[in-house]
Amino acid sequence: MALIKVKTRGTDNVSSRKNLLINGGMLVDQRQATMQFNASSNYRCDRWYQGVSGGGTFQFTHSDDTPAGFGKSIKIQCTTADTSLDAGAYGYIMHKLEGNALQSMNSTNGIVEHTISFYAKASKTGVYTVNLRDEDNGQGNSKTFTISNANTWERYALTFPAHSSGTLDNDNLSSYRIYWWFASGTNQTSGTFYNGTWGAHSNPNRVSSSNVNLGDNTSNNFLITGIQMEVGNSASDFEHRSFGEELALCQRYYVNYGLGSNAPSVVALGRDAQYGAIRGTQISFPVTMRANPTVVIQSSSANSMDRYGRGQETCYPQAEGITTFGFDTIRSRNSNGSDRTWTDSGLYMNRAGYSAEAEL
Repeated sequence: MALIKVKTRGTDNVSSRKNLLINGGMLVDQRQATMQFNASSNYRCDRWYQGVSGGGTFQFTHSDDTPAGFGKSIKIQCTTADTSLDAGAYGYIMHKLEGNALQSMNSTNGIVEHTISFYAKASKTGVYTVNLRDEDNGQGNSKTFTISNANTWERYALTFPAHSSGTLDNDNLSSYRIYWWFASGTNQTSGTFYNGTWGAHSNPNRVSSSNVNLGDNTSNNFLITGIQMEVGNSASDFEHRSFGEELALCQRYYVNYGLGSNAPSVVALGRDAQYGAIRGTQISFPVTMRANPTVVIQSSSANSMDRYGRGQETCYPQAEGITTFGFDTIRSRNSNGSDRTWTDSGLYMNRAGYSAEAEL
């Protein structure tokens, strides 16, 4: 049964940007890859991280199965079952937040009461755990929600109390994490469950001992969307943002600009300089990134350099001078980057996709 107190429009003055999370409606999926894990972790939709170790194999997809009013969800499907979890096994989805995005949660000496709401649907009924981790103050808290109606979208809301253990840092580092656990071994269930009370972060206290094991049958699945965190003791209507606005927020952490294709939209001009090196103009990121990112330029088989009026030559662009604003490209004749000389002078055009990652 889904228990929820909702503030409806017209009954409460809620300022814009009430949702402190990014891409809670799962609209943005720059990586665009179906992922299957049994002992690895990665991002499925932008800003939503999947962690799996043991406990079966799970496939994560960007799904069109949603409640009314939403366009996308994350679907977790068990593909290889494990009915007996090892102590260290786990499965979760998680959202990390920067401290500078959470200053509205700070009080004089701690953080204020806040509510997390979301829509969930699962073939497996039972107890699931939402776990919070305040990284700046070493605190943890958890609550459970129960899915009673199989294969039915319902909205859930969990209100977490204030604490006075310290405020969240005003910086660009990870301050706060939220986990939805769909499987866990005893390493996370053997302690005293937080059950709505803040306490020192401790792995054994994080997950309810009654938590489901979504990996015990290949017919099991879990879907989630419409995730929101806001200040206060009740959940308001989900804050829908445009795709463009949500994409820009996501690109602070990850940019995929034509990676995997000879993208004509990713173009850098270059000229044979006096000393024989060809340096492209700086590639500018769509937004300022959180930190200097790791840049990957697509495989050389798809890279090319057009010599004006002379056709294409294979080249190996490398990223240099990487900042939060962009990077320079150097074209090399070989894959290790040692040969940057060209005999011809003139104007060149390089086409290559790239990714830039500055995740928390």
